[in-house]
Amino acid sequence: MSLKEILRITVVVFLCSCGNNSEIKTDYNSDKRAKEHAENRRYFDSVFQAKIKIVRNKDSLIKTEPKRIDSLVRLMKANLISSYTLRSYLRNAQTNSLIFLNSFAGLYPSDVSFLEIPNINKRLRRMLIDQYGFLMEFWQVENPIEVENGLLYTDGYMANNCCDPYFIIMADIEKNALYVGILREGMPTIYSPYALPSSMPQFTHHLTPKKLANWADSLYNAKCKLDNKYR
Repeated sequence: MSLKEILRITVVVFLCSCGNNSEIKTDYNSDKRAKEHAENRRYFDSVFQAKIKIVRNKDSLIKTEPKRIDSLVRLMKANLISSYTLRSYLRNAQTNSLIFLNSFAGLYPSDVSFLEIPNINKRLRRMLIDQYGFLMEFWQVENPIEVENGLLYTDGYMANNCCDPYFIIMADIEKNALYVGILREGMPTIYSPYALPSSMPQFTHHLTPKKLANWADSLYNAKCKLDNKYR
């Protein structure tokens, strides 16, 4: 066999081997892309299924949320979790009930981010409308939350200016109703889910808790006497 024939055979073998390698490489790339596609599909399927599960469990979550909140409050009171952990949870709590408020007795509103709990915050926005920002701005000093006979009571006022403006928030836990009283420039106004805002307590007396109605009555009468005195 001549040298030329040997070289020719070598070149042919080399070219054939290159062709086979490119095919192997192409097959490898195809398999890799197929594998990545399958993994991506599994990932998005799992995300989609998780969203469906969340939607299906939303109703059951809302029903069990008050018990979960009550347990977390007990753990915080026992110093087993921080107030930060509790506040972080409450800011995203999903519940339409006010039953969980029973466990807040003795705590300060700031301990539980009371005004920012979605179930409380949305009610305040709906009732107060343009007075919502006023309350949020000047609710600076506060007293511990009281819960007695199914009624929650808490109050707050502007720092170094007690007590005007002054705010009272009450909740009838069984009736699932929230009430607000605001004292501004000497005039009390009651906000109730059952009536329009009123600066005349006698019109909403039967629609609000007695403690809030009596507070508004005394301030309204004092305001009227003062006005009459300087007429």
